[in-house]
Amino acid sequence: MNEKGFVRRGAALVWRHQRLVWWIFAVNYILAWLATLPERIAIGKVLNLSLAATPNLVNRFDIAAAVELLTRPSVPMQALASTSLSVAVVFLVYMVFLDGGILTVYMQDRKLSKAEFFENCGDFFWRMVRLLLFSVVPFGILAVLYSVLNKWSDRLSRDAAPEKLGFWVLVIGGFIILLAALYVRLWFDVAQVRAVAQDERGMFRNMIRSFVITLRSLPSLVWMYFRISLVAWAVLFAGLWIWLRLPHAAVARSMVLLEVILLVQIASRLWQRASAIQWYHKYAADHPVVAIAFTTPAPVQIVEPPAGPESPAPETQS
Repeated sequence: MNEKGFVRRGAALVWRHQRLVWWIFAVNYILAWLATLPERIAIGKVLNLSLAATPNLVNRFDIAAAVELLTRPSVPMQALASTSLSVAVVFLVYMVFLDGGILTVYMQDRKLSKAEFFENCGDFFWRMVRLLLFSVVPFGILAVLYSVLNKWSDRLSRDAAPEKLGFWVLVIGGFIILLAALYVRLWFDVAQVRAVAQDERGMFRNMIRSFVITLRSLPSLVWMYFRISLVAWAVLFAGLWIWLRLPHAAVARSMVLLEVILLVQIASRLWQRASAIQWYHKYAADHPVVAIAFTTPAPVQIVEPPAGPESPAPETQS
C-alpha cells in the first residue's frame, strides 16, 4: 500500500468515527466561550456607554478605535489574557487525556462503549503525558534555533552587502526548521501509536525505537503528513480570505465561517493520526520482529517427567 492509500484510508477512518471530531469541536467551542466571557463583559461595559463604538467598531472595524479601546484602564487585557491561557491549558490536558481512547478507536476500527473508551483514555494518559514532556526537548531546541536564525537574519539585513540576503536566509532556514518540526511531530505520533498498539509502558525506550522507525520511513511519512497539512492550510487561507471580505456587520456569517475553519483543522489533525495508524499496520506486518520487540513473553512452565517405579536400594556388603 502506498502513501496515497494510507491517506485515503485514514480519511475514511475519520469519517466512520466522526463523532470524535464533533466531540472535540463541541468541547473546544464551550471552552472558547468561557475563555472570552470576561473580555466580553469588560469590553461591553465600555462600548455600551460609548457612542463612538457604533460607527467605528460595529458597522466597520477601525484599528485606531480598537487600539484606543484596548489601552483603556477599564479593559485590563493582561489580566484577562490569563483566563484564556488557563482555558488553553485545560484543553491541552483534555486532548492528551483523549489520545489513548482516540488511537484505540482508530486502531481497532470499531465503536467503543463509553466505559471502554474512557478506560483506554485513563490507561494511556500518563504514558501520553510522558511523551508530551519528552517532546518539549526537541521542540524547544528548534525554537532556540529559530530565534538564533532570526537574529542572524536581522544582522545580515543590516550589515551584508546583498540587500535581501537576510530575508532569504530566514526563508530557507525557517523552511528547514519547519520540516524538522514536522519530523518531531511524526516521531512522537509514531511513539503514541506504538504505545497503544503494543501496550508499551517504557516510554523512553519507546521514544528511542520510534525515532529509528520514523527516520527509516521519513520520506513516505513526511509526504503523507505534508499532503494532509496542505489541505488544512488551504482551507485556513481560503477561509481567512473570505472572512476579510465579509461585511463587518455580518457577525453570524463570520462566526459560522470561523467555526468551519476550526472544524477542518481538528479533522485534519485526526486525519493525520488515523493515517499514521494505517501506515503502522503495514509497517508492523512487514517488520514482525520490531512489532513484538517489547511484548512480555509468556512464562515458561517446567514440566517434570512422571515418576517411575522406585528402584530398589543397593544392598550394602557387611
